[in-house]
Amino acid sequence: MNSGFFNYDGPFFTVLNRISDLIILNLLWIVCSIPIVTIGASTTALLYVTMKILRGEDAYIAKNFFKSFKENFLQSTIIWLIMLAVGAVLLGNYLFLPNMNLPNFLYTMFFSASCFTALLYSMVLMYLFPLQARLENKIKHTFKNALLLSFRHLPTTIVLILLVYVTIYLSWWHFAKLFYIVILFAVSGIAMVCSILYNRMFDIYLKPVENSDEMEEIEESEADEYREKEE
Repeated sequence: MNSGFFNYDGPFFTVLNRISDLIILNLLWIVCSIPIVTIGASTTALLYVTMKILRGEDAYIAKNFFKSFKENFLQSTIIWLIMLAVGAVLLGNYLFLPNMNLPNFLYTMFFSASCFTALLYSMVLMYLFPLQARLENKIKHTFKNALLLSFRHLPTTIVLILLVYVTIYLSWWHFAKLFYIVILFAVSGIAMVCSILYNRMFDIYLKPVENSDEMEEIEESEADEYREKEE
């Protein structure tokens, strides 16, 4: 029994290998995100690897991370900068709106619009980088499909938002207490959990066509074509 438990393919080493994978991925994400502008490419690469791991394709963690980082760098960076700019505007509205001395009805109207926009922003954000990691497409189509998926799978979207934002909150406000968890597991761990949901969702839409790399469209009524990332 002990020999089976401690066998290289047994549960002990399986868990140990998975923990080491998460640590490596977390450190890679942190290091590659330091310039800030590269966070989009780092997140895409992280999700590319975690989705592969959950599909049973978990070899060469660092190699796959940098492969995706390089291949998706331009589009992921553009997507990230767009979302960063929009996020900055939303944050500015939140910070300055209370100090504008607007009439109550105008304040309520602008505040409600800002909240709705922030919610829509969060919904789209949950799908941009996993779509970029999994599919080849134009940036405008990635944004469109992120919006479609966020509404079509609304319960999953809500779960994703809660998972990501609670992790961000705990990591930011309790960084000192959770230092080692944040450094070693926080980002890669939540990416792994979210990737379970992403893989289930993509499996609904991505059906291999015999003798072809082409995949079924997410929105059948659209004329866009999809090609799954080469493994």
